[in-house]
Amino acid sequence: MQKPCHIRKKTLAALIGMAISATTQAETERLSQISIVGSAADVAAKAGSVQYLDNERLEQNEYTDIHRILREVPGVNVQEEEGFGLRPNIGIRGSGVSRSSNITLMEDGVLIAPAPYASPAAYYFPSAPRIHAVEVTKGPGMVQYGPRTLAGAVNMITRPIPFKEAGGMDVSGGQFGNYKLHGHYGAATETFGALIEGLRYGSDGFKDQDGGGDTGFDKNDFMAKFRINSGPDAERYQELNIKLGYADETSHMSYLGLTEADFDRDPYRRYAAAQEDVMNNDHKSVSVNHYIELSEMLELDTTVYHHQFHRNWYKTDKVDGTSISDILSDPSGNATALAVTKGEQAGTVDVKANNRDYTSEGVQSALGVRFNTGEAQHKLTVGARYHQDEMDRFQWVDEYSMSADGKMTLNSRGEPGSDSNRIESAKAFSAFVHDQVAYGKWGFQGGLRFETIDTERVEYAGTGRDSKDAVKKNSITAWVPGAGVTYQINDQWQVLAGIHKGFAPAGPGDNDADKEDSVNYELGARYQAANLGAEVIGFYNDFDNLLGECTAATGSGCDIGDQHNAGKVTVQGLEASVHYVLEQVGTRYPLMATYTYTDAEFGSSFSDGFWGEVEKGDKMSYLAPHQLYLSAGIVKTDWQAFLSAKYLDEMRTQAGSGSIPSDEKIDSHTVFDLTGQYNVTKDGAAYLKVDNLLDEEYMTARRPAGVRGGMPRTITVGYKMDF
Repeated sequence: MQKPCHIRKKTLAALIGMAISATTQAETERLSQISIVGSAADVAAKAGSVQYLDNERLEQNEYTDIHRILREVPGVNVQEEEGFGLRPNIGIRGSGVSRSSNITLMEDGVLIAPAPYASPAAYYFPSAPRIHAVEVTKGPGMVQYGPRTLAGAVNMITRPIPFKEAGGMDVSGGQFGNYKLHGHYGAATETFGALIEGLRYGSDGFKDQDGGGDTGFDKNDFMAKFRINSGPDAERYQELNIKLGYADETSHMSYLGLTEADFDRDPYRRYAAAQEDVMNNDHKSVSVNHYIELSEMLELDTTVYHHQFHRNWYKTDKVDGTSISDILSDPSGNATALAVTKGEQAGTVDVKANNRDYTSEGVQSALGVRFNTGEAQHKLTVGARYHQDEMDRFQWVDEYSMSADGKMTLNSRGEPGSDSNRIESAKAFSAFVHDQVAYGKWGFQGGLRFETIDTERVEYAGTGRDSKDAVKKNSITAWVPGAGVTYQINDQWQVLAGIHKGFAPAGPGDNDADKEDSVNYELGARYQAANLGAEVIGFYNDFDNLLGECTAATGSGCDIGDQHNAGKVTVQGLEASVHYVLEQVGTRYPLMATYTYTDAEFGSSFSDGFWGEVEKGDKMSYLAPHQLYLSAGIVKTDWQAFLSAKYLDEMRTQAGSGSIPSDEKIDSHTVFDLTGQYNVTKDGAAYLKVDNLLDEEYMTARRPAGVRGGMPRTITVGYKMDF
């Protein structure tokens, strides 16, 4: 939810009158309204683990993949998929990574997943190149940002409207046909401001399709913002902000991976059966925000939002009647079907049209009050949100013939609605109260969240919407408390501790699935000096029940959309980070290191179509015990360069304990990235980016169907300028 703004009308008037520095300050003030943190300087006030990646940091690396952006954040787990980050798999503190469905995703403080309650799997995600800043939060402050308070929240901040005429452009191209065209322009008067931003980026793809074909993508993303604000002499300062967004994507991505033997020979091969696979989607959004300063100590912030998302992922589902997941999990037992998959033998290929429409809309409001009780300074926020969303699934399957020379020909088209015809919806009301208190060297924050959710799944008979085959309804109510404390030992050292309840609702129609519940603890310390900052936080999450959602992306033997109980699970770990800047005359050397240790194990034995065969004490899958990120840079007046490395420990792909079987293991690997920039003019710079500098060949997953690999070395050059 949004936080109240702390900008004042006199401050705004002064900012508009200033020059370049005004824009920077205004951005900071405006960010405090729509973000969890607001700026890196606000982190120390939080009794929990919080990271803020500002625009300077994002522009330094020029990443177009959110996985790469987040890899420096301790406590975050990601699973690469197609190498471009189009549909990210993000987890926090062992929450599970599949389609980022166990964390809270926001854009400018508003829920951004396609259907955050009814179907939270993130098949839509804001385009990484247009993200202005990123915030990641965990801990007791999560009571403000439901519905999922189990692990953490990721908030993407969009570009703010400038307080003076300003614009910029960024053009790049590189290997594999990679390209990016990005521009923005904005201007403002004393009482009006506007911004337009356009982005087109894509690639021909780095995988080689058997028989030839596209394995890349093209994506367009446009945003417009408008602001009307009262003048400096108004009795009560007000703002009305309107944001409009549109994005579309065509990507030739597939769930079809490789056998391990074929991966070892050529990790960038793609089998013939994927030649028709393509995702088409579009996303439309509108939000209207109103802010009013009721008094010097009281302010109200309200946002109404509406999002629509349509997607049809047309991709191979079965070959000769056998699912591609089953074929790739047992290649020798499905040798004939595998030969058809490779285009070496004639057979049939079923291609499913995963056609779905999503709607997400609501209104949220937060009232902020600042007051003192004795020597204690309070920032009290009371908020509420009404939200509703739905996912409309209307799918079908087309049948193709595969020839012995690897060509697919359409045999018959399926009737829309014949594969899956259902609507899942949710209506939710939530409210919270949160107080942040400063008292001498002590800081306290505490809050309570309330969620009441009604979900429904309507399954239709046949291909029409006249006859209902089944209607399943659920109602969930939850109270989510949280509290934390900090103590400032001296100017450099701070200690912190926190506890909060983790909660996530079960999905529509899952009468056998329980809501997710946990109690989460953390304890840590921070150090901040002139050029040196460090933080270490230990965490322990005690789950009464952990849920897993069956999606096509997981490749599990379960019904798509169903959720599955895992029962008791414990997750414990350590997050550490250190930042240091060595300064010499005319040169800076920024150094950074982050480390994450995570251990997650099941507390009971059970057998399940999603989780598999689980024994008490088994470790969770797709969770690397150790992660390490290192970055070193050199910054001169006219140029800069940064080298980074990400190490990921070996991990298991199935729950288990002891040594990891070779066919259930992803080996440890280290990936280096290099970026460099040269200032050609005062306002323009040329840059070079090399992802996977050493051309490491590494495995990223064994799901949903076979082995998948990461992006090879990719060189990109570009030019960006401000005007």
